[in-house]
This record gives sequence, C-alpha cells and structure tokens, in this order.
Amino acid sequence: MKTVFLDANVLWSAAANPSGMPWSLITSGKGDFITSHYALAEARRNLPSGCQANLRRLVRGLRLVSDAIAPPPAGVRLPAKDIPILASAAMAGADLLVTGDEHFGQYFGRTVGGVTIILPRMLVERLKMEERKGVRDG
Repeated sequence: MKTVFLDANVLWSAAANPSGMPWSLITSGKGDFITSHYALAEARRNLPSGCQANLRRLVRGLRLVSDAIAPPPAGVRLPAKDIPILASAAMAGADLLVTGDEHFGQYFGRTVGGVTIILPRMLVERLKMEERKGVRDG
C-alpha cells in the first residue's frame, strides 16, 4: 500500500464535492493517505463554511504528519507556499504527492526529493493498475 500525501487543493476538492472522485478515492482505503497541518489549514481557509463539516469528516480517515520546511532539491523551482508541501511529503516518507496545483506542473510524473508528484487522475490510474496486477498475482 502506497503512502499518498494529499495537497490542500485535493482536500478542498474532496470536501467541496463528497460525491466526486477525490472523496471516493481518499475514502476507498486503497492507500495510506496523509496530509500535513499546513495543507489542512490551507484547505480549511479556502473552503466555504458549508463544506467545513465534510473536511472534518474526511480528515478523520487521514494521518496528519508534521509540517516541514526544507529547501527543495537543486534545480527545483516552486513558490514559497508550495515548498512546505513537498518538504512535508518527503519528510513523511510519502511515495506519492497528489496535487492539482499548477506550480507543480512541470514535475508531474517525476520523482522529486524521493516523492513522485502526480495529479489525482494519475493516482486513480495507478491504483487501478495495482489492483489489476494484484488480481493477476493473487
């Protein structure tokens, strides 16, 4: 089971639309889903008040990890607000960082600081592949 770090925008999307793909993916139990206090605070700050209860419900199924601040690896350029996201995912030993943030765009599908950065739809594809592989192997 992969350890999957969720960025604030993925948390926001899931809480804003509990019948959508991010919510069902996170609550599927097909990964060890984690996030940081920093990412959670950003999602909470930007989420409409009517969706806050959804976020609280969603977070019950996540593991919260410590915030980290470390410079990104050489050659990696990110806005200051995104550096703690990558640093926290790396420090927590996440296999994947799932984000829809365009600032990570040039890194989608790449491993940066030990963490592979992907879009939510890429996670769905990976989980389906692993599920098919597990069925074949099992």
